Amino acid sequence: MDALLTDFSWPAFWSIFTGLEFWGAVTGAWCVWLCVKERIENFPVGILNVVIFFFMFWHFKLYASAILQVFFLGLCIWGWYVWATGNKNTKEVRVTRNVKFDEAIMALIIGASGTYAFGNYLATTGDPAPYTDAGIAVFSVISQYFMSKKVFQCWYLWISIDVFAIYIYSGSGLHITAALYFMFLCMCVKGIYEWKNEPAYKKLSAGKISTTA
Repeated sequence: MDALLTDFSWPAFWSIFTGLEFWGAVTGAWCVWLCVKERIENFPVGILNVVIFFFMFWHFKLYASAILQVFFLGLCIWGWYVWATGNKNTKEVRVTRNVKFDEAIMALIIGASGTYAFGNYLATTGDPAPYTDAGIAVFSVISQYFMSKKVFQCWYLWISIDVFAIYIYSGSGLHITAALYFMFLCMCVKGIYEWKNEPAYKKLSAGKISTTA
């Protein structure tokens, strides 16, 4: 990507469109858009995305981001099941709910301690930004867990992650991926609006209906 920016050539230009970074960006953007629209198809697209990103991040020695994709794979499969089962005996997509206080506290404790421990390990592997990389990985798993449970506040956590991801990926020369995460950030804002205005969520927030975790 850096070579293309400094010395444009058609072979270099074409290589972007046949590389992992480009297709990771395409499938990633598609997956998040499907999440914003509350489409269950986001999960199979997400599975394809994490496979692509695993190989890409491993190549650039961003090991935490690579390992993160393994967790995402499991969460995508699990989230697919959760959304498919809907509420009780229906086959509708699960109703959005708010995060519980104990969930928020537990997420903060796990996120902070996990970032510190994983960051210490990554510092010994040659990772260029061990704690930032670790934080993105740990809190992304937490965010994906909340998204799979259809917790509304997952979008605010994703926005915070996207800001740090833009910083670390642009610094690693992954400019397309950094741009992708900026797109993710914009989509998260859209996701807040879409999920907040879901009729069932409005009723839930007003106390007119209840839903299980």
